[in-house]
Amino acid sequence: MKKIIHIIPAETIGGVEMAAETAKNIKSKKFNFEIIYLSSKKYKFAKSLFSFFDILITTKKIINKNPDFIIVSLWKSCLSAYILSIFKPEVKIILFLHLTKSTNIVDFFISKIISKKAFQIWSDSEKTNSIRSNELKIDPKRPRKIISFIRYKLNCNKTYNLGANFIFWGRIHKQKRLDKAITLFHSILKTGNNDCKFLIIGPDCGDLSNLKKLVKKLKINKYVFFQKEKNFEEILKISKNYSFFLQLSDYEGMGMSVIESMQLGLVPIITEVGEINSYCKHNINSIVFQDFSNTSIQIINLINQKDIYENIRLKAIQTWTSSLTYEEDLKNNLDLISN
Repeated sequence: MKKIIHIIPAETIGGVEMAAETAKNIKSKKFNFEIIYLSSKKYKFAKSLFSFFDILITTKKIINKNPDFIIVSLWKSCLSAYILSIFKPEVKIILFLHLTKSTNIVDFFISKIISKKAFQIWSDSEKTNSIRSNELKIDPKRPRKIISFIRYKLNCNKTYNLGANFIFWGRIHKQKRLDKAITLFHSILKTGNNDCKFLIIGPDCGDLSNLKKLVKKLKINKYVFFQKEKNFEEILKISKNYSFFLQLSDYEGMGMSVIESMQLGLVPIITEVGEINSYCKHNINSIVFQDFSNTSIQIINLINQKDIYENIRLKAIQTWTSSLTYEEDLKNNLDLISN
């Protein structure tokens, strides 16, 4: 029986970590599967040597477990994989890519090194695979896999509140461009529609203070609300009070929260980045952001045309009805490499 370990930097709130959580109990007659977090602490890596010591200590523990395969997600895990490759060169490495570009210079170089050592390259979407492979100049002969990044098969909300009600859940990080989303929301308010609200749910990953300052500057404090991260059961209940999911990211991989919102029957308002470009189609199952003025008008018009809104909502739900979940797809691929 093969021993497979998925290495993740820390047990925090993010797409990679939340997807991994759904797969932690995978069972098979062909393999033993385990998820290991390099650190239980939320260090800012560049400011703390302790985070690097955590990586060293945890990597030593992984070496002692004597795995046959390791899956590495995000660049700090690549550091662990590099150390492990020195002491256990026979271990097969799977590099799992989740974003369409490197987040910093260290990410670029260590991911590039591990891509050359990797037995297989996995990606959360075709777009991530294509763009990141080009960035890292990955050998085109290297075996590739696209792994579904859908956490759950969700039932759509039976009821919804059609209006200028917007919600976002995910990391409050500058990558998500919530400043842009708030500015769009402000544009809708300026049309005279004061029956609006925008709820932002998630952990502060460095941008919360800036966003609160923007809300105060625009004088829309009574319309925009921030809440800390919640479990998904709570989000399911809250989502029934909203019509739209609003996320105008600069870059993405698969866009997990967007997929979840579509399954629930929220109409996503998005930018065409990452794999979102392949599954969100303007005025069919989503609204693609163009500019503040035109998109504001489109949203207001949609709110006032319930039949058109319901058609877009239905198409959003239908987009994901036949897709595998992350857990299902991961198990299938782990079975394959264990043969």
